[in-house]
Amino acid sequence: MCKAVQDMMDQARQEGWQKGSEKARIETLYITVKNAMESFHLSMKDAMNALKVSKEDQDILKKMI
Repeated sequence: MCKAVQDMMDQARQEGWQKGSEKARIETLYITVKNAMESFHLSMKDAMNALKVSKEDQDILKKMI
């Protein structure tokens, strides 16, 4: 296999890993916020503030919850 093709495959693999890692991070954060809401009887906003969730992540989670 030529070097250019190998480099393209390596880059695609790395991007896939990064997307998967980001998806797992958001899913874990979602579960954490949901558990805080249920356990401590907090609103979504209060749970995310208590957990110090970033504004960008809050926007993502609001679409999920």
